[in-house]
Amino acid sequence: MRGYKITLKAQPAKNEGEAGTPAKVRFGGSQSEAAAHKKALLEEAGLRPQADANQVTIDQIDIPTGKADLVPFLNKLVS
Repeated sequence: MRGYKITLKAQPAKNEGEAGTPAKVRFGGSQSEAAAHKKALLEEAGLRPQADANQVTIDQIDIPTGKADLVPFLNKLVS
């Protein structure tokens, strides 16, 4: 099964003394869903969709559907 991994890069602090934000990851089942996640991640981070679009990557991934392959795949994702 094909899916999409959407990743927002870690963001540095905007002001001295503040903490930055860690990287965030979302998954989508279609290109349009991936685009919607990308837009939402940019908005959550206070970034501008046009100027800061390079802060988010979308990678196509192959998700195994058989239990024997799916469990190792999931373990790799969370490790």
